[in-house]
Amino acid sequence: MFNIGDAVVCIDASDIPSPPWKPLKCGGMYTIRSIDIITELDGNYDKNIHKKARFVVRLWGITNPMHPVYGKELGYADSRFEKIQPNVQSIRVKDKIAI
Repeated sequence: MFNIGDAVVCIDASDIPSPPWKPLKCGGMYTIRSIDIITELDGNYDKNIHKKARFVVRLWGITNPMHPVYGKELGYADSRFEKIQPNVQSIRVKDKIAI
């Protein structure tokens, strides 16, 4: 699950109908701007590879048009992205600076 502000990398930019969606770049890094749960009213995700997507995400720097029926900005299936994990290295006891 993603949170607003998470850094993500696009792992699948295929089959995005452009227009109306703005294209994504596979390997491109993005930041999550908003998240909505996918409901039965939110579209036809059951007909493509992203049928198991549970959320729609919107990204900073990309603004898609509003859906004419649902009145929400078009988003991307969360399954198109992976969260970027920070490279955290733990400090070992012997690496600590003695005071």
